[in-house]
Amino acid sequence: MPFPILSFRFQSDPSHFSAGYKVITTCSTHNFDYVKSLGAEKAFNYNDADCGEQIRKYTNNNLKYAWDCIAVGDAIKICADALTSGPGAKYASLLRNKFPREDVESTNTLAYSAFGEPFEKGFAKSEGEAKDYEFQAKTWIPVVEKLLAEGKIKVHKPRVRSGIENILDGLDELKNNKVSGEKLVYRL
Repeated sequence: MPFPILSFRFQSDPSHFSAGYKVITTCSTHNFDYVKSLGAEKAFNYNDADCGEQIRKYTNNNLKYAWDCIAVGDAIKICADALTSGPGAKYASLLRNKFPREDVESTNTLAYSAFGEPFEKGFAKSEGEAKDYEFQAKTWIPVVEKLLAEGKIKVHKPRVRSGIENILDGLDELKNNKVSGEKLVYRL
């Protein structure tokens, strides 16, 4: 099952990347050049049994931060194996899963919280917090809009389709791993 993991480590020359980090990621080997064109310094094959160990070696056991976009199965293990064995490692994901290492600070975040309103999904529940909305509306969105406009943040290649009736076909493609390195977008 494909799962993108964006992992970040501190970079001593902040001019290299806007946030002062170098980006490394996991993906299918056929997407290595594509993710590098988006700004990744290095890509690792998530199908390699020792992927996490490869990342730890590449980063000289200095990977401090991992953002896990999938947060299930091997993705969590790769992050656990890749993060530094030293102090200060942090793991963030979309789901509230138990991270296998007690020495790593673990957190999760969901876009639903950005509205500051209560929500309940099968894997998460919140009463809603105004501070989440304030951060999203007043801090995050203006920054991201500017970075997108300047080309400093790039999105997946969109594959644009038309019609609500075609969405189920796209979901079937996702389920059967027929979408790679692109985002399905539907015009309604």
